[in-house]
Amino acid sequence: MKKNTNAPEIPLCVNILRLQHYLLQPDEVVFFDWLVVKTIAFGYKEFHYSQMRIEAETRIRRTRQDKIIAGFVEYGFLTAEVKEHAMARGRVKHFHVNFSLLASPQVLQGIIQPGTMLYHHFLVFTQYHAVEQQKMWQESGLLLHNPGKFAQ
Repeated sequence: MKKNTNAPEIPLCVNILRLQHYLLQPDEVVFFDWLVVKTIAFGYKEFHYSQMRIEAETRIRRTRQDKIIAGFVEYGFLTAEVKEHAMARGRVKHFHVNFSLLASPQVLQGIIQPGTMLYHHFLVFTQYHAVEQQKMWQESGLLLHNPGKFAQ
């Protein structure tokens, strides 16, 4: 993916100073950052990962992954479905992060403490990626029928 010089600074990559402004547990922050980075890397499209591979990359065990995913689905910005995957010869979890919903102050204030610089930077970051995601949907002819669900 080509780096856009107009893109805002990335407020990801957890450090102690940023961690203080998250309203999530540390492993939830790691998983949150992982989801955002993967969504951008996959061109804002739905992507799939096995729980074993997620655990290898994040060091978050399977049962904890399920709890974190369920919480993010409740926030409304994440869709997660287990689907059959022929090449993987089994079932894998498919993820989709909706940046328009993530950029919503109602959602973001449950993740990052409002009024902080991190909150402001993340709001700018998610708004930028919401526009980029919308462009991708328009260019590929994909429509968003349900705000919490990525559909064609």
